[in-house]
Amino acid sequence: METMKIWIGGKWVASASGNAVWALNPATGQKIACLSRGGTPDVAKAEDAASRDSLQSVSFLMWRAGNNSGHTYRSVPPILLK
Repeated sequence: METMKIWIGGKWVASASGNAVWALNPATGQKIACLSRGGTPDVAKAEDAASRDSLQSVSFLMWRAGNNSGHTYRSVPPILLK
């Protein structure tokens, strides 16, 4: 089974470590997917990619600072807020 990649910077990429984890069907225990296991280097890459776009960067920094005002979510498509 192919290992599913992680989404960073608008692209599907393999985790930096190459580690993976199995997703199991909880009812049967059957393996249903092999997922890339992201780590610290992957988080750093994702943060760098997000900071490239100033609007995303402002929203991310507000979220990280704990500012949950409506302004934080203005750039999120309405369909994702349902």
